[in-house]
Amino acid sequence: MSDFERLHPMMIIQRSFQLMRSFSFVLFILLGTFWNNWTRLLLGVVVLYVVCGLLAGYEWFFFKYLIATDRLIITKGWLAKKQIEVPYQRIQTIHRQTLFFLKPFKISSLIIETAGAGGGNETLLAVKERVYLQLQQHRQAKQVGAKAKLVTEVEPQYQITAAAIWEFTFTDGGIFAMLFAALTLIDQVKTYLPNGLLDHEWKNVLNYGITAILCLLGIFMVLLMTVTLLKNLLRYWA
Repeated sequence: MSDFERLHPMMIIQRSFQLMRSFSFVLFILLGTFWNNWTRLLLGVVVLYVVCGLLAGYEWFFFKYLIATDRLIITKGWLAKKQIEVPYQRIQTIHRQTLFFLKPFKISSLIIETAGAGGGNETLLAVKERVYLQLQQHRQAKQVGAKAKLVTEVEPQYQITAAAIWEFTFTDGGIFAMLFAALTLIDQVKTYLPNGLLDHEWKNVLNYGITAILCLLGIFMVLLMTVTLLKNLLRYWA
């Protein structure tokens, strides 16, 4: 029996957007309150997304699954920890949903329909293709009474931990490359904006004092680190 695994870190991005959709009423409130001040509106949207990202990160960290020889085991939660065991013979169907920007990386969400007492749906957000193939193989093997064969052709050649990817993100200098690209993009966008618009908005920010400036710089750096981390996760996560 192998160790428990976590979902792909892309689950955090996917779940964040789901939570944003759930909190859509907050977006309407922000739009109605700051419709004439796009700086505050953007800041409010970013703060809301950061909060949703933290909630999604909490779910990702405390959600683990294990593809055992006879069942799928899922554990989730921290204070109210819950363990769900789904025998393969109870799995009716496995629906696979793939977001368009995850297709090149073969990352899908699996909706597992189960039968029997207490049957329902279990969801694995953002898993690799091998997880789908292994579950399908176990399910079909149980149905026909044959012993499942291990899937080897899609197994990764090596694995790298999420902690190692985090460390690499903050030490490889990629953040500085992203910073240069962002500044270049801003300089290009300025040519398409009305004259003096950015200068006017920057003066408005200065009026709020050093705290507002530090908050904006902090949010800007967090966004850069998020993009850099996302790039490394898509490249190296097995």
